[in-house]
Amino acid sequence: MGAFSGGKISGAIRTPVVKEISIQSKADNEYLSIDKNLNLKDDSNTTLYIRNKFLLYDNEDGTYSIMSLFDKNYLSYGSDQKLTGTKDKITGDTEKFGLYYVDGYYCILSFANQKYLSVPTNSSGSISHDVHKPWEKQNRKISRFKIEYLK
Repeated sequence: MGAFSGGKISGAIRTPVVKEISIQSKADNEYLSIDKNLNLKDDSNTTLYIRNKFLLYDNEDGTYSIMSLFDKNYLSYGSDQKLTGTKDKITGDTEKFGLYYVDGYYCILSFANQKYLSVPTNSSGSISHDVHKPWEKQNRKISRFKIEYLK
């Protein structure tokens, strides 16, 4: 599992094991959402809807899993480098993520391919796992997310 200077695993995430959360991109302040095709995307709305809400599960092994409240499925890494909400249970590393807290934001690491989530540079793209080094200047906005507890 990779780490980088200035970061720490898990940041302010504490028990209980399950928390209802929203995930907001630092790059454009938009909330992440599950779309009708079950892809994780930036949402242009500033109001939270069910599609913008997730449950964060502490797997108690240093990893976390994220379930969409919209479709009740876990976010899962796909072979096309996209996140989808198509797994109804945690089956392995494809549904596990590391959370690294840096300067008030989280970098989210996929355990399936050891890359970090990033927002698309165009408005039509899905959230992907493509950043190798989120601490590098060109990646500081696209790979940072604010995770907020909703309850």
